[in-house]
Amino acid sequence: MLSSFAELLSDSCPPPQTALNGTETEEGDARVHRDYKQVREVKFFGAIGPLGERRFCKIKCIGGQWVGPLCVNQQGNGRFHPLFRSCKLEYINPHLLVTFRNVSIHSAGWVFPHGAKLQIRCRELGLYKLLGAAATRCQNGAWSTKLPSCVPTTLLTNFTEDAPPTVLIRIPSGSASVESGGELAVFPGSTLHLECLFSRRLGSPDWTWTSPTGQYLTGKVNTRLLQPS
Repeated sequence: MLSSFAELLSDSCPPPQTALNGTETEEGDARVHRDYKQVREVKFFGAIGPLGERRFCKIKCIGGQWVGPLCVNQQGNGRFHPLFRSCKLEYINPHLLVTFRNVSIHSAGWVFPHGAKLQIRCRELGLYKLLGAAATRCQNGAWSTKLPSCVPTTLLTNFTEDAPPTVLIRIPSGSASVESGGELAVFPGSTLHLECLFSRRLGSPDWTWTSPTGQYLTGKVNTRLLQPS
């Protein structure tokens, strides 16, 4: 019995450090300064990710060292799992709009937990074309895809041959909104006009749509560009 108690003391862990935003606090330090010689597990609520998602977590004392944290996953099955590595957003192209759970990310340096999904689109819909994936996910310390870029269209490049066509969006009546993934959501009863600006000497662009339920009016207008004198 004495031998078992001695082994328990030799494998005990020191009081865990309590910190706020990475800085140890006097209040927290005083609160945990107690005897942990017989404590093998500490449970607590943690804030995960930039939005402070609340997770139930724990640390375990194994061989004289605290191991963890282990947290209950988002599926809510009650089981504790190790936290995978987070991902840091190192750079944001100024023409990109990045959102996480409908919250806009305006600057680089944010750290996102494993499994976090970022939605990405160009800020000016129709004037820039997204080159790359419209979403990326944090997978154990690495992003699933490289962040995309925004390519200027014909209206911004003076109709150079390698530029994609500009699409001007007009809502004469009703309203619409741009979703975080770059989709244009048009509300019922609204009127939508799309204008494709493209050099006719390179060909004639055609409109296509996936909805089989209706047809939409299309037309072509020849416009002569005035060259500066």
